[in-house]
Amino acid sequence: MTEIQKESEDLRRRADGKHDDQDQVERELKKLQEKHRETIALVHNLQTARDHLEATVRVTHEEMNRLTAEHDEKSNLWRKEQASLNHRVSELIAASERQRLERDKGLDKYREKATTYKQKLRLAL
Repeated sequence: MTEIQKESEDLRRRADGKHDDQDQVERELKKLQEKHRETIALVHNLQTARDHLEATVRVTHEEMNRLTAEHDEKSNLWRKEQASLNHRVSELIAASERQRLERDKGLDKYREKATTYKQKLRLAL
């Protein structure tokens, strides 16, 4: 082989080697591009999930606040009702005590009358 042919063959081998290197770089570039697309999709999915979680937390807080307000309102209503019932019970106890006193007075009058009547009967006999 002549010097030029050897040089040409050497250049062709180097060109083929460079071509193989370029093919390998292109394959690695495609892999990196695919990983980049997957990462972008993953970031998007994570952002969407975060947005959903934030919305869920917001809704949960609103529900908790609503339930707390409802509970406070019912508690206040229950306390008012309890106070009203306690007052009514006190009134009923006082009325019952008054009636008992009046009944006792009435019984005392009847006992006096019965005693007086018995005494008059003894005297009459």
